[in-house]
Amino acid sequence: MDAETFLNRWSVAPISERADYQNFIRDICTLIGVEPPGLHGSDLSYTFERRVAFRHDDDTSTPGYIDCYKKDRFVLEAKQSGKRMPDGELAPQLLLDLGGTRQRKPIPTTDGWDKVMRAAKRQAEGYARALDEWPPFLVVVDVGHCIELWSDFSRQGKTTRPSPTATASASSSRTFATRPFALA
Repeated sequence: MDAETFLNRWSVAPISERADYQNFIRDICTLIGVEPPGLHGSDLSYTFERRVAFRHDDDTSTPGYIDCYKKDRFVLEAKQSGKRMPDGELAPQLLLDLGGTRQRKPIPTTDGWDKVMRAAKRQAEGYARALDEWPPFLVVVDVGHCIELWSDFSRQGKTTRPSPTATASASSSRTFATRPFALA
């Protein structure tokens, strides 16, 4: 799959977070040339819906499920913020610029979209805290619209920063997936 095919497929797809995020992630993996999660059955080191336990002060715990997880690499939280407008067009969102070939449109800032993405980042941070070791990346995906990449190379969870590379390219995405500390 090339970037144009990916963009064409996801710019017109009717999107539902639960129904579509795994296909979206698999397509991204195909695009950047890395193996998608979940191909090894019970391997929890790279999987969708990775179970974690949120431990509470009263010695109880509640389960949570990370949308996509790769040990020592990332926690990914997927959301679906953009609803289609009555005429079938997507609500204005960020464009994925994976191949560097599309001209970016001005980014419309909306309080609702910002709130959804901030809440998704907080959710990813909660999942990271529930793991034995904080991953170097938190990934927040608005399915079919944008990908936010946050890094904490200290792996302590005290300070996550926007990834050093604001524009995703197939090359930097492959590096993120295979050698994340090369981006530090």
